[in-house]
Amino acid sequence: MKKVATCIFFSMAIALFIFNGIGMICDLLYHGQFVLSDYSYSKMVMASLVIGLGFGFPSFIYEKDYPFLIQVLFHMGVGCTIMIIASFIGGWMSFHYGLLIIIGELLLAFIIWLIFYVYNRQLAKKMNAVIKSKKTV
Repeated sequence: MKKVATCIFFSMAIALFIFNGIGMICDLLYHGQFVLSDYSYSKMVMASLVIGLGFGFPSFIYEKDYPFLIQVLFHMGVGCTIMIIASFIGGWMSFHYGLLIIIGELLLAFIIWLIFYVYNRQLAKKMNAVIKSKKTV
């Protein structure tokens, strides 16, 4: 349970970091005239937190003994579904430009997942090398 809570915390932090980064980019693009009304900012922050929760909670699947492809499909399927729904509710996505934004969000989610996957795989290789060297001594 502690590991799931840690995953949720970090995924929510990453979601808020990305949200703020994109917000700064939008503010720069609009030359400081980026205006939100009707609690838009609060809705977007809540959507960002829900997205972090949506990617953090299903990460428990990696602790189970399922084939890797099933684990990835479950984790990314739940996370991306929640991300798309939260994007509509949070006001980031309209039905007019929906497909382009969905593709962009899915691409961003996959890139983030890939970064974590490569990092953890490299870490596992290093740990296995240390274990192997200690067994031969």
